Order: sequence, then structure tokens, then C-alpha cells
Amino acid sequence: MTTGRLTLFRSDRGCLAKNWRMGGDGKAEKTTAAQLTDGRFDVREFGSAAELAALIRAVTTHEAMSASTPHSGATHGRITTRAGLQRHPDALTRTKADFGIHSGAGFALLDHDAPAGAGGLGRDELWALMLQCVPELAGAGVVWLPSGSSHIWNESEELTGLRGQHLYVLLKDASDGPRLVKLIAQRLWLAGHGRVEVSKAGSLLVRSPVDEAVTDPARLIFSGGAECVPPLSQRRGPPVVLQAGCFFDSGAVANLTADEHGRYEAMVEQTRAAKSEEAAAARAKHRAATIGQRVPELMRQGVKASDAEQRVGEAVDAAYGGTLLADFILTVVHDDGKHEQVTVRDVLADRNRWHECRCLDPLNPEHRDGAADAMLFLQSTSPIVYSLDDGGKTYRLRTARQRLAVGRGRRGELVDAVTDALVALPYVYGTSTGPVLLDNGRLVPLSVDRLMNVVGREVTLFAPGARGDSPMDLPRDVAGLVLAELTQ
Repeated sequence: MTTGRLTLFRSDRGCLAKNWRMGGDGKAEKTTAAQLTDGRFDVREFGSAAELAALIRAVTTHEAMSASTPHSGATHGRITTRAGLQRHPDALTRTKADFGIHSGAGFALLDHDAPAGAGGLGRDELWALMLQCVPELAGAGVVWLPSGSSHIWNESEELTGLRGQHLYVLLKDASDGPRLVKLIAQRLWLAGHGRVEVSKAGSLLVRSPVDEAVTDPARLIFSGGAECVPPLSQRRGPPVVLQAGCFFDSGAVANLTADEHGRYEAMVEQTRAAKSEEAAAARAKHRAATIGQRVPELMRQGVKASDAEQRVGEAVDAAYGGTLLADFILTVVHDDGKHEQVTVRDVLADRNRWHECRCLDPLNPEHRDGAADAMLFLQSTSPIVYSLDDGGKTYRLRTARQRLAVGRGRRGELVDAVTDALVALPYVYGTSTGPVLLDNGRLVPLSVDRLMNVVGREVTLFAPGARGDSPMDLPRDVAGLVLAELTQ
């Protein structure tokens, strides 16, 4: 008999689910709960869709599920953060280092949310659409459950209706789940069910009836519903066995052919192009609003109005290209669920503090009702924010570049200035064997090529002239002299 596995996490710090309560204006308000930082984990087993449904039904608002299991084979234990390992050295962290989607039996989640402002599909309509695009699913065991924000009531009045739906598909090989979900999203596009949404900031977001972001191994599934303060309540009912089925061999769902993949990419690009004007208008509005909000703050710090406007505008523009400059503001979500806004400059000035902190997506903070679906990774020479939104996206963080003038016949001064700039960087160190870079926890010897790469990222060289400044590259012979200076 095939037996599937999943991990159930329980928080020691209270509710993990969304919280609903009545606000002072008489309207229902939803707030984000705390992050899972300290608690326990238990690996649970199930042999059928009915047994999986029973496990899901028993999940509370202090618990969350995951398709991932411990690499070590442990079936229970304590969960904590990297910092918490000092207090609990035998605990595991909910990271890819300790957890992953195993190659044995388990499940894949198909997460459906209706487009903003549109009526959603019903349960039977959604499943019929899945079978239309992926008929191989007809024999799979499947459990259905409304999302955690669905069917919120204020006494006799229903406030939210069916907000979203979860389909838990039993798989023979859980590790193939990410491929299967991505493939289903592509097939839905080919069947005419894809769309591109424009975020408030003007990003073009590729969407389908299933959310590809749920395939990340670290993603938690909040099956326990919402925690409601009376007179609010949730009435979404128990999980439903949609198909008794069996553990599905997802290898039967073939990847797109070259022709299908070409048609898929063309459909996405055509849809994105059709939204380009709307996106440009949203970007302009977002840019103006950000400038209006941030310029007075910079002026209070002594920055001239014209310089402040230029700096904020450049930060917004660079973000669309995947680079977050020093003045860009990130919204960090702390373990207790509270939000804090911090600039990229401040984050990079204290990397140990902010490394592996969760934050909102830089350009689409409303993703999944403001879930902390992005994370800061700062212990490398190229610090990044990785976001799960839009299939996964990387934003590179960059400090404000230091400007150095390159004067004729002043090579010695240039060598000294570049040397001083490198010594001031938090990831460049001197050792008994020579200068090194700290890159992802490893000390890497600083070569001429690596030195030139760092200078190109951190320093702007220019030659002053009568017609203005001209950008310059660091000459290789000067880089060699700088390296020699650092080696002494």
C-alpha cells in the first residue's frame, strides 16, 4: 500500500492564520498573523484521499502544512530560526537546508484565486477546467477545500464568499509537484485561460487559474482557516474528497512540446504587450506618488529638492529592471507579523541583522493579501531579494555608488581612492594570505577580475571635462596596483 507523507508545523507563538475582526468603522478588517519561528513539527502519513482530508480537517489556526519533509528523516522535533539555533541546537530550521519535497508519495497543491473584480469559478467548474486541460488527472485522488479567507460571516451576512480554492492532488512522487503545477499553468494558458495583471506599481504579472508560487518547498499551507473575533465567524465546511482516486503518477503528464512552448511564450508576450499602456500609466502614477511621499523626508535630511526627486525617481526606475538602489524602501515583516519600512541602504549597512528576513514583494506588496513572500539574502557580494511572486523573481540590492574623479597623471591618487573604497566595503577582508571576499559564507581570494567586478558595481569613475563628466572604466593595470596595495 502506498503511503504519502507531509509535515505539520505548530507555532509556539500563537495564531498563524489570517485574523478577522470588526473595525471601528463597522467594516470587517483582516490582519496578518505572526510568522512561524518557534514551534514543533510532526511528519504525518496518509494512505488515501479520505485520510488526507481527515488530516486537513484537524489542522488548527495555530498550525500549517507543507509538502516538504525533513532531509534527515526525522518524524518530529523542534523548529526554529537560524538565530534560534543558539538556544536550540538540536532544532531544524524551516529552510531548504533542512526541508525539501521528497521523492516519495505525497501531494501537490493547486491553489486557485479568482481574478480581481471578477466572479470566481465554482468547485465543479474549477475541477472540470482542470480535467479539460489535464485529462490525465481523472484517476488522481483529490481533496478540495475553500481558502482561508473564504466564507467569512457577520452573523447572518456573508462578507467574503468563495475567495479561493485549494485542490490537494495525491502524487506518487511529490518532488514532481513543482513541475506538474507549472505545466498545468502553461496548459491553462494554451486553452485560453491565462491573463496578465497590472500591479499598482505597474508590474506585468503573469497569472493563470493556478498559482505557481505555491510550489516553493518553503511555502506553508494554512489549511486551518481564519481566526475570527465575534460577531464574525467562518463557515466554509470540512474538506471534500473530490475524487477518491489513487496516488497519481504525474510522469504521465508530458512536458510541452517545442511547438506548444513556443505558442505559450507567444501568448504571454502578446498579452503583456496588450497591457503595456495600462502598465505605463500605472508606473507613472506610482512613480509620482513615491516621489511625493519620499522627497519631503529626504529634504528633512538636508538633501536638495531637485536631488531628492532625482534619487527617488532613479530608485523607482531601477526597481523595474530588477535592481533596488540605496533609497528604495523595503517592507520587512517581523516574526510577530508587524511591518517595518527600511531602506536598502540601511539593510546593506547591517547585513547580519536583516539576512533571511522576510518582506513584501518590492513591486507587488499586495500579492496574496500582503503575504511575506520575499526574502532577503545578504551574505554574498551580490545581495538580493528573492520573491515568489510571478513565478519567482530576483532583485539585486545595490548601495549608492561612490563617485571618484579620474584625473590625468594622477594614477597614484586613483589607486589610493579605489583602495580606500574597497577597504570600506563590509564584505572585503584582509587576511594573512591576502585580501578576500565574503561570498555566501565562503572566503574567496580577491583576484584582479573579481576586484574589477566589485569596483564596477560599487564605484562610479568619471573624467571631468569642459562639457561635463565622462564615465570611465577602471584600467586593468590600476586594478593590479590596487590589489597589490591591498595585499601588503
